[in-house]
Amino acid sequence: MSAKKRKQASRGRGRHPASSETRAGDDHADLSTPTGGTGPTPAVRTGLSIWAVFHLFALFVSFVSVVEPSSLQVQFLSLVDPYLTLGHFGADDRPVYLAHGNVSEQPHRLQISLDEITQIDQIDRCEWTTIGAGDYEASAALPGGAVSDRVARWVAVAATLAESEQPGVVAELLLPIARHFPKAKAIRIVRFPTDLSDVTATEESPYVARIVRSQDTLSLIQLTPKRLSSRAIDEVDGPTS
Repeated sequence: MSAKKRKQASRGRGRHPASSETRAGDDHADLSTPTGGTGPTPAVRTGLSIWAVFHLFALFVSFVSVVEPSSLQVQFLSLVDPYLTLGHFGADDRPVYLAHGNVSEQPHRLQISLDEITQIDQIDRCEWTTIGAGDYEASAALPGGAVSDRVARWVAVAATLAESEQPGVVAELLLPIARHFPKAKAIRIVRFPTDLSDVTATEESPYVARIVRSQDTLSLIQLTPKRLSSRAIDEVDGPTS
């Protein structure tokens, strides 16, 4: 090999490492350089994070304030109420609880009437007044309060006993109520439908009773619908042979 060819070969071998280093440097530069348009800017991400925290905190305060809210909670809700109302996010002062759709979970009310009734079909013509824990203590009438919840469960249990054909037990439970209202002449338990009830469900009265007062005695006489009955048919003897 001539000296000229050996010189050209050595020059070619000297250029290869330099070119490979240049390509590696270009690849590293491509990986380290950020490209535009891949996501929101840091300012947008910060704003979204602040909004998410505010939204969750407003929802939390709205749902925990449905029962006896504090003054601080009332002030905060007055500020965020337009936001919650616009998006239908708030609880709207309605108690929230888990339910299974049973009749015992439906709202029950205890009502008295000053009108005299003798038959079950006369209840719609009477004027009924709902009573509850608030008739004994004003602070106990708050919906969702502990006393109010206990009274609601107590009335629901009385309705269940009435449907289990135990009117004597129900009368013993309601006698103190009838004694507390000396002018009452009738008492009943009313069950109201809810959103979880059947579409055909209506207001019904599991228990209706007359209040009978005689000197020092007080009794409840349950009024029930008339049951269909048939008259006994005498057996007719056929012709004898």
